[in-house]
Amino acid sequence: MKENIKMSKEPYLGMYDRPCYSQHSIVTPEISGLHNGDALRALTENQILYAVGDTSRTDLSPSNFYLPFVTSMSSSNFDGFYAIPRQPPQVYWDCSTIEQNTLVFESRYGHTIEWNDHLNAEAILHVKNFLKLRHDPYMFHEGNLRNSDFPEVTIGSGKGKLGMLQQWVERMNVEVQKYFEWPMISIKMDDLAQTYLTRLDKENCKPKYTMVVDNTSFKISEIKIQSTTGECKVPLFAIRNSEFDQKTVDEIEQIGNEPQTAWITINDKAPKSVKFKDEVQWNNDLYKAVSGSIISYSISKFSTLLIVGIATILFLY
Repeated sequence: MKENIKMSKEPYLGMYDRPCYSQHSIVTPEISGLHNGDALRALTENQILYAVGDTSRTDLSPSNFYLPFVTSMSSSNFDGFYAIPRQPPQVYWDCSTIEQNTLVFESRYGHTIEWNDHLNAEAILHVKNFLKLRHDPYMFHEGNLRNSDFPEVTIGSGKGKLGMLQQWVERMNVEVQKYFEWPMISIKMDDLAQTYLTRLDKENCKPKYTMVVDNTSFKISEIKIQSTTGECKVPLFAIRNSEFDQKTVDEIEQIGNEPQTAWITINDKAPKSVKFKDEVQWNNDLYKAVSGSIISYSISKFSTLLIVGIATILFLY
């Protein structure tokens, strides 16, 4: 392992210090070693702290898929190694052509299928994870990248000699855009792991959100947030085209045309007060969505508010 790290640095491969490189993450061969305390100890000693799991394996699946699988002495003879839930699409690891992939499918399931039908079924199945705002990555392999001898195809806005991985991504993009117009981004594994750890910290500090509403005007004056135990960083999602008062939050995240997400560091000593830039009328649903349809903006995006893990919302009059 030390030799691999050495070879990844200068003057050899020169990858280790690139911004795109994940120094603390690994995909172990066939997702092996995650129940082996000696292997996990060796990884950790070399500053490798995160691996990917496999959601088709119950032994590596967390009870809450928004959180990582955390090893313990009972599961792995090692405490505190993190495995990110990872989805297995039916683009198979040992296939580099559509013919190979459909042959494997037919041998497993006993019936024939056209590639386009297979892609459509994959999109319909996996779009649910996108709509649930799950962060699970999807496992693909080197052979799935093959494209130089593929015929030219058009899928959505994608056109060219697209390999199986590319076609899967383009078809998924078409499916996601049926429901909302939020940007889709890809981040490196170290950064992805941090999103899971942020959620885990939030889960452990058990935040309480209190929405303060004037009992006459029904305007939201503030949202108070406090942890039950310890300190953590928590999100608050903007709805109804509202914007946060930047002075009352630590950070505002907004990519493309998505609504704002405020991030606030809280503790169990005193509540933080989050306010809005403009007045927000609690009982007024007459507004025009800035992204997607009214339904996709008001209903599904309010569901997002719940999905990100608000523990308690209290309405004070």
